Amino acid sequence: MAFALTAALTFPQQVRLDKLEPVLRKHTAQDAVRLGLLTEVATAYVLVRLDTAILFATQAITLAERLVDEKAAAQATAIRGTAEVFRGDLSTGRSDLLAALEASERMNHLPGELQAHTALMHLGNLQGRETDADKEFGSAMSIATVLRDTAAMVELLTLQGGGLSNRGLQDRSLELLDRAMAIGTAYSEPTSLALSFATRGFTRACLGDLDGAATDIDTAFVLAGATGDRYAMAMAFCNQGSLNWYRSNMPKALEAYLISLRWAERLDDRTNMVNTMGNIGKVYAVMGDFHNSKEYAVRSAAMAKNLGLYMTLMNSTSDIGYAGLGSGDRDACFAAYNEMARLADSLNNQEYLVEADICLAEAYLAFDMADSAVAHAVRGASGAVKLAIPPHLGERWWPEKGHLRCQRRNAP
Repeated sequence: MAFALTAALTFPQQVRLDKLEPVLRKHTAQDAVRLGLLTEVATAYVLVRLDTAILFATQAITLAERLVDEKAAAQATAIRGTAEVFRGDLSTGRSDLLAALEASERMNHLPGELQAHTALMHLGNLQGRETDADKEFGSAMSIATVLRDTAAMVELLTLQGGGLSNRGLQDRSLELLDRAMAIGTAYSEPTSLALSFATRGFTRACLGDLDGAATDIDTAFVLAGATGDRYAMAMAFCNQGSLNWYRSNMPKALEAYLISLRWAERLDDRTNMVNTMGNIGKVYAVMGDFHNSKEYAVRSAAMAKNLGLYMTLMNSTSDIGYAGLGSGDRDACFAAYNEMARLADSLNNQEYLVEADICLAEAYLAFDMADSAVAHAVRGASGAVKLAIPPHLGERWWPEKGHLRCQRRNAP
């Protein structure tokens, strides 16, 4: 992305850092040239190391303010907000993005608006605010169309496609991802396409097209390796883990998830770390290793709580309960499931309240407490009918049924 001119979450190939950073070190004059270099380096680091991206973006903001370049300041603020959201600093990131959006709209600076809208869309998907995410997607796509920014279009379609996939809307997800692939292929956008292939691989796996999923994920590995995109690489390994899950090859699923976690740690992407740890815990549960299952679920829940990812927190809390159920630890099982119910109630999330009743019914039944099991089963069934919840919704809570959460620039 040319500094402060093109937009959204489209990033230059990472090999450019080797060329940009020496130039930046030599150009010490506090002028527009250095401002451009700082902005471009910050942008590049979003796919390599998020805390470093935040550092360079902050330097760019400081210099832009000194030079009284409001557009550049807004653009750099949007880049910093983007990195903060991906890193898991959601409140700080949201504040930066809203400030950048307000400034960009005031100046009619479309690239800055596009960057902010795109990251706010991702934030909405992360926090389960689906209406907000859809609204930001529409705004961002309109601006990208006006700017004829095909790389941004690919990125937006991919991110929203991943968000829809995580909501269980696989057919709609595939439509967006196919559009992303068509645009990316026609206009040669290899960096954006790496994530597109990785995301479509997961969606295809969810739809049962395992061979197609494998082809997409293999292509994502090639493109991510060529562009140095650590984010896409982490996603490709994560989705390879999910593919192996659907193939019932749990050792291979575990191997891929563990590699994905290491890539996310290198990027300092805590939102992806949270979800990948959750997936690792689920695999261990299926393999009957409830000690490690609980360990990873507890780590995922603790980080999710710290980051304010409450949907993930409820999911991981459920995993803790399932580990207790599997290991025969009745106290731990009921404590976790009741905490999940408490969280769902505090968030007024009716779907998760239904899931909590389903989980508690299973637990009471397993521990020979039939009356309580029936009470929760009846309440859960009644809630499901009232909400018109499809039968597959409960699958996300039970590892053996195979619906893993898989984060996207959700994910997932």
